[in-house]
Amino acid sequence: MRATPPSYTMFYRGYLLNSDNSFRGAREFHCFDDAEARQRAMAWLNLTENDGAAGMELWQLDQCVFFHQRGTIVTRGSTD
Repeated sequence: MRATPPSYTMFYRGYLLNSDNSFRGAREFHCFDDAEARQRAMAWLNLTENDGAAGMELWQLDQCVFFHQRGTIVTRGSTD
């Protein structure tokens, strides 16, 4: 039996990073869960116009839920 997704969305904010980890762009996402937000954020990072970005951070409220530096991926809970 498949779980039903919640009927509400959560607010996420993604930040594109330069090689010195400074921000080069931001985008808001409204998603059902962290997995959907990660997928949408990675699709945004992979756009041709973002080829120069060194990585990205994805935040849900005040918690970083995903960090991707080209070649490295860290998700929430992986350092617990």
